[in-house]
Amino acid sequence: MIRWLLVATCVLFTACKKGERPASAPPDGPDAGAAAPAPAGTKPALALARDGLLRVPAEARLVAVAANPVELADRLGRALLVTRFAEPLAEARQELIKTVGHDLLEPANLPKVGIDPTAPAGVGVLHLQGPQVVVFFGLSNVDTFRTMLGTLAALAHETLNDQTVGTARVVHPTRDDDVALVLTERTAWIVLNDRRGPDVRETARRLAGLDPKASMAESPTFRSSVERLDYGRDAGLFVNIPQMIDEVMAMFRHDVDRARGLRRAKLEAQLLMAQNMVAGIGAIAVGAQVEAGRVEARGHFQLKRTAPPGNIFQNIEGHSATWATVTEAPLAVAAGRVDPKALWSLVRTVALALKETRDLDEGTRELSGLLGISFDPDLIGLLSGEVGFAMAADPEKLALARYDTDRFAQMSGGLVVGLTDAAAAKKAFDTLRTGPLVTGLVRSEGERIALPLGEKTLWIGLAGDYLVVSPDAGTFDRVAKGAFAPPTPLRPASAASTFAPGATFTGLLDWRLPGYMDTLRPPYEAVERPVDPVEGAVAPSDAERKRIEAELARLRADLDATRKARRARTQALAKAIFARLGVTAAHVAAVEDGLRFTVAQHVMDADVGTTVAEVAGGIEELERTRWKGWDEDDAVLDRIRALEAQLGGDATKIAPPGDDDAPVVAPDGPALAPEHAQEEPMMPPPADGE
Repeated sequence: MIRWLLVATCVLFTACKKGERPASAPPDGPDAGAAAPAPAGTKPALALARDGLLRVPAEARLVAVAANPVELADRLGRALLVTRFAEPLAEARQELIKTVGHDLLEPANLPKVGIDPTAPAGVGVLHLQGPQVVVFFGLSNVDTFRTMLGTLAALAHETLNDQTVGTARVVHPTRDDDVALVLTERTAWIVLNDRRGPDVRETARRLAGLDPKASMAESPTFRSSVERLDYGRDAGLFVNIPQMIDEVMAMFRHDVDRARGLRRAKLEAQLLMAQNMVAGIGAIAVGAQVEAGRVEARGHFQLKRTAPPGNIFQNIEGHSATWATVTEAPLAVAAGRVDPKALWSLVRTVALALKETRDLDEGTRELSGLLGISFDPDLIGLLSGEVGFAMAADPEKLALARYDTDRFAQMSGGLVVGLTDAAAAKKAFDTLRTGPLVTGLVRSEGERIALPLGEKTLWIGLAGDYLVVSPDAGTFDRVAKGAFAPPTPLRPASAASTFAPGATFTGLLDWRLPGYMDTLRPPYEAVERPVDPVEGAVAPSDAERKRIEAELARLRADLDATRKARRARTQALAKAIFARLGVTAAHVAAVEDGLRFTVAQHVMDADVGTTVAEVAGGIEELERTRWKGWDEDDAVLDRIRALEAQLGGDATKIAPPGDDDAPVVAPDGPALAPEHAQEEPMMPPPADGE
């Protein structure tokens, strides 16, 4: 029963008439099939889902909602996805018609089973341990929906228990105890959990009779969080951090109560420290929208700013100096600012509670000796708290480089660390630069430390109010000039909209970086391995040996050519997928009552739905090509091994991906080498005479 019940709800996010354009889309042009954005000024989805949240308890750990599932799915490319995956969906359509009498992948058919696909829908996580969730969605006709439930129950040879609790009805199978429903005239709630969780029937009865004042919709924590949102007409997320903390602390307290002696005392101290640290942590509320060229989420994290960890975060004035380390669109950026004194105090507090201060003290003493100043307060006082890293490169060349030094040669960018006193910082840096650590290992050129890495040199030095580490000497001049800003244009140009000045954290990731590194890297070199001869086999004659060797040569050449062609195909698919994904950009700012943040996925198409459909289709084709290729290789590899065995155990350099007894030769992308295989060297082997 649960199988089809879930199908009936999940299709809200995937259904669309085959070949149908969303009604709001233009009929022609490059964006045909794209949905127009929803009108501005509407309430956040979390506020619109009030009816569903009236029977979700206030202590729920997490709630995620969609204001209008069908419209959201339209903007995410539902029509294109259904067209792209028409063949695999055909069987599901036929099964749905056979089971419930309607093709529920057609939105127009959902009201025929009592479901309103335009009403707010969502999911709530009620417990973390023994996870229990509730899914809710709108109903167009509760009696029609109950009729469908009866049909499903009959097909499963099941009977339904139906009882009234308060103003709602609780429906559950007589035998199946992992699902129960709560029904009102306009809304349905489905309670689910695994076998370890609480009784779903008791939970359903509780939800049916829930006092609105005890619901998530009326929770002061929830309402105060949602009131801070001015964004999120399409979807919303509420993370009830205080309730999660209470659940975790209860489990922690259980462990403390079971402990004895010194272990109990240690755990008591850790529990007290943890309770003090999390006392100022509040909830997180997020609103999301699908915009032209991006999916954006904005939210608020409630934090008490006068106590840890809230007192750690500080905003950078203007933009981070990290942007000065790159002159082109970067592949990765991570920059932020904290209060060094508050952070060090927090680290010391944690170390004391864990009784792990010895290593910490030894490390700070060694660093103090290298710099000629005390760690606290001198070094802590020298740091402004700003630190950042940025990297730019041609992602394809970076991925195709075989050695770490070759990859480093492709990179530009650097690391910056903010300073409060340039003169004191120069004195400490000169002590380090002329000390035994540097003079004994690397060289010092002028007022900078030079670390040769292959064809490039990594420079370490001071520039204005910053310590800079970069392979580009020009970075020091750009940092010293100040007036920092993201380079223009970013990729895509819309990403610049995320990076307002005054952030405690700024981040960017171009998905070509992890994607290309995973799919374009050169395969591992094959390593010879012995092949066991066939026991009792008679050595072949010279003529037979020549025939076998000739066939082996042909099979190996064909397999090599096939794998190269497949690798080229999968690389092309991977490049198309990750190039289209664009970048993820993040901006976090410290405000009086916590943190405000924006996270956006900026894609390369103006229509997000086009990107979703093309990326999903590309991933499916990529995986299908890989698995089909591996299956095709198996027969050839079996034949090769059989022939090698006939030759009496000659070595081979060909091994199937995933064979635990042999090094891996990746046919179409990097596969992990077995644990016993040699690691890829960091630098190329030296030339003769070196």
